[in-house]
Amino acid sequence: MQPLVELTVTGGFAGVRNRLLVQDDGTYSTSSRTGAVRTGRMSRAELTELRRALEKADFAHLPREATGSPVADGFSYRLTYAGHTVTTDDTTRLPGLREVFAALPDG
Repeated sequence: MQPLVELTVTGGFAGVRNRLLVQDDGTYSTSSRTGAVRTGRMSRAELTELRRALEKADFAHLPREATGSPVADGFSYRLTYAGHTVTTDDTTRLPGLREVFAALPDG
């Protein structure tokens, strides 16, 4: 099984560190700093939408880091897809990634 996309979210008042890993077949797992792990499977339509959003985002041409001034209790988002990693935050969420975030499973 190959990873399709990985999202790591860090920050916030409580020191969040959550990870979402979606596999090529639509199965996914989430884990948190506390060690809690949850798994699931995206529907075929959800997986198709996620793939479409990922392709449309054009990761190869996005900046590797798009972050603004640090914000107290803000979050940082690190997305990896097709060998490209993009880091963004609450102040600079890249518009091209909106559809990707919306298509990711909630876990």
